[in-house]
Amino acid sequence: MSPIADAKGLRGAVKSGKFAPAYYLYGDDDYVKAEELKRAIDAAIDPATRDFNLENLRGGDVDATALGSILATPPMMAERRAVVIRDVSALKKDARTALEAYLERPSPDVLVMLVSPSGVKAEKGLVAKTEAIEFAPLSGARIPKWINYYVEHDIGGGAAITEGAAKLLQESVGTDLSQLKTELDKLGDYAAGATINEAMVSAVVGVRPGETLG
Repeated sequence: MSPIADAKGLRGAVKSGKFAPAYYLYGDDDYVKAEELKRAIDAAIDPATRDFNLENLRGGDVDATALGSILATPPMMAERRAVVIRDVSALKKDARTALEAYLERPSPDVLVMLVSPSGVKAEKGLVAKTEAIEFAPLSGARIPKWINYYVEHDIGGGAAITEGAAKLLQESVGTDLSQLKTELDKLGDYAAGATINEAMVSAVVGVRPGETLG
């Protein structure tokens, strides 16, 4: 398998319900990484059977025997189960060997999500055997796209935001995605289905063009 540049491939899988056997999420933007992971798990695993079909593991806490058993377990009362391994780079040698052996012939009814924390370089072995997605911190130019995506897909209900409002919000809040999310959630409630405009940003965030929260 080959790396994909961003999360579009994973979002496409979320929309279609057709996932690759294994994904490797790495890079320095832990916020977006966590959001995309949650979105994928929510789409892939039925909440009614999640207790049976979702395993959350930490790399440093699992040994080869346990990992092999977990990966070999079939889904219960569902078409798919998911295994999330956070801090995958911390897997001990025997567990890493077991994981790589599994990735050579992954099960079609198990979704494996390997997550690496910020500050850890991509591991070539995992990139080669998974759908690898790098989550680099968003630059200023990409923030408006993220704002629009969040409004359309996470606020939902036909919500939209004008270009001027997105620009004003970015100028006011900056590039901290968690803070932007907080303000967008408030704006979504305030707009109540209407298109978010600059006046709404001024009213909710408390800024005018040319000002910042600071």
